[in-house]
Amino acid sequence: MSRELLKTNVELPDRELVLLADKIVKEIEAGKQALAISINETIKTTYWKKGRHIVEFEQQGTYATLQASPSPSMV
Repeated sequence: MSRELLKTNVELPDRELVLLADKIVKEIEAGKQALAISINETIKTTYWKKGRHIVEFEQQGTYATLQASPSPSMV
C-alpha cells in the first residue's frame, strides 16, 4: 500500500495539520490511560469488598463472640 501512495504523488499534510493530529492522538491516549486507571480502581475495590464479605461470613460466629466478650489478652 505504501508503494501505491508513493506512486500517486500524495502531498504531505501541512505542519499545522500534523500538529493537530498529534494533539488529538495525545488526548485519545490520555483518555485511554484515565479509563484504564478508573477501571483498575473499580476492579480493586470490588475484589476488596468481595473479600470482606467472605471474611465476615466465615467469622460470623467467632467475630461476634469476640466483640461481645473480649478475652483478657485483647483488653
